[in-house]
Amino acid sequence: MDTAVQTLFTLFYGTYLTAQLYASPDIAGFYETQLQPLEKR
Repeated sequence: MDTAVQTLFTLFYGTYLTAQLYASPDIAGFYETQLQPLEKR
């Protein structure tokens, strides 16, 4: 459980920081891109 929480936190925070880096208002689009590999499993 702890590993899952750490993984999701890292994923979502990393996605947020990436959206900020690119100055994109479409944070949800970045989340979608990051979640696609997880959804395929």
